Amino acid sequence: MNWGLMKTASMLALVVATCFFAGNTTTARAADLDGDDKSDADLIKKLINGDGPLTIHGITVYGTVDVGWTSLDHSVSPSDYANNTQPYLIQKYSNGSENSLVQSPLETSKLGVKGTEDLAGGWAAVFKLETGFNPLTGNLIDGLKSLTIDNFKANNDPNFVQQGDSSRAGQIFNGTAWGGFSNKTYGTFTYGRQNAVLYDTVQSYDPMGGAYAFGLIGGSSAVGGAGGDTQDARLDNSLKYANTVGPVRFAGQYQFATQSDGGESYQGDLGFDWKGFSIDGAYLHKTGGISASSLSSTGGVDFARMTAAGLSSDKSLDVTLSDNTAYAIAAKYDGGKWKVFGGYEYISQVNSTNPEGIANATSGDVYQDIGGYNIITVTNNKYDSAKVTQMEWVGGKVYFDPKLSLTGAYYHLSQNDFSTTNGGVVQTCAQANATKKGVVQSNCAGSEDVVSALLDYQWTKRLDVYGGVMYSQVKDGLASGFINNDATAVTVGSRIKF
Repeated sequence: MNWGLMKTASMLALVVATCFFAGNTTTARAADLDGDDKSDADLIKKLINGDGPLTIHGITVYGTVDVGWTSLDHSVSPSDYANNTQPYLIQKYSNGSENSLVQSPLETSKLGVKGTEDLAGGWAAVFKLETGFNPLTGNLIDGLKSLTIDNFKANNDPNFVQQGDSSRAGQIFNGTAWGGFSNKTYGTFTYGRQNAVLYDTVQSYDPMGGAYAFGLIGGSSAVGGAGGDTQDARLDNSLKYANTVGPVRFAGQYQFATQSDGGESYQGDLGFDWKGFSIDGAYLHKTGGISASSLSSTGGVDFARMTAAGLSSDKSLDVTLSDNTAYAIAAKYDGGKWKVFGGYEYISQVNSTNPEGIANATSGDVYQDIGGYNIITVTNNKYDSAKVTQMEWVGGKVYFDPKLSLTGAYYHLSQNDFSTTNGGVVQTCAQANATKKGVVQSNCAGSEDVVSALLDYQWTKRLDVYGGVMYSQVKDGLASGFINNDATAVTVGSRIKF
């Protein structure tokens, strides 16, 4: 979808929602859209001066446009579709240096509309619709498309382009799309496409606020709250309940099993706030989690299955299935002019029971992932023994004045040795290494370390400018197959929010 079409669709959604909730489609006056007896010029002036949100009869339109420039010593060609234009964190394919304009290094660029309509007895109807886009191209964020662009390419292919699996797969509302009811006493009940409870918890305790270019939590949703598979950061067909009673917060979520979303998921969070101190514990279980990847560079089997099923490369990919269990505990303290953060996350992945029966593509049977992407080959046996990933992080933020802040963060990720199947034979890490003559394999223990710093200046209420650096390094099993094992990313940019 191009920028013009996306902007038109967003405005149409706003008009429809406004008319529905305001209930005055025949009497609305063009000179008084917000119902406060002031002209549109007054409303525009109010928005420019940052005096308030764009709210019309309980409907709020909001958005973010974030654009920057990045210099990477190990990178690839920029992506027009992935969440990240460049691989800020070191990746297997990170190779030569690259300098380029980038989209959303600090926060996903987005457009959204949300609303509240008061009902009887203290209840209100609530909804939220949001989509993420690339402001440099106008494309909707589509991580799965970025994978298909690299189908049949080796990591060192000169035409390889930045890629990344994602819960955002080109859907019209690739962010959230939910509705429900809210009550100050009884809490909020919602249904639809919603952020995972664990994802919201981990992201809220990230010193870097989930920034793609400055942290491991933002740069990798798989360990940033999705519980092992990036696609589970946002859950379609999910029910969520959240409430706050005094200093205690709690939330629960259940996702119904569907073929494109895998099996069911259930999650919960319990939090506590007191005098600037906050602590949360969250838990997730996902059956049939899906992780997508490009079709194999060796071609062979993938190409034969794709051809036999009459499919095209631009809508085809491979997937790995797993049953995932994860939990996290994190805390932070707001001291006014300074903040401190810390947390721990544990993720276990085992071979999936695969309740939806996803199978390899055949001429008469093709399964689909989110976004309508066709699944060519399914890996069901990657985790013959549990793969355990653990992450710890700490960080702090200091305000030199109300507008200028400096944030620093450190993340450490580790992986255990786990068994995997190779040619029908279960191999331990030691056995796999022996067959590869000492080359460390991906099922061996390994680690990743990330350190970053970010300077941010809030120029106006809606505009900030920023700059920072992030260094990432992988070792042992987590460096298996990498062209380079470290990367330094220097990024500057500006962000407008309304």
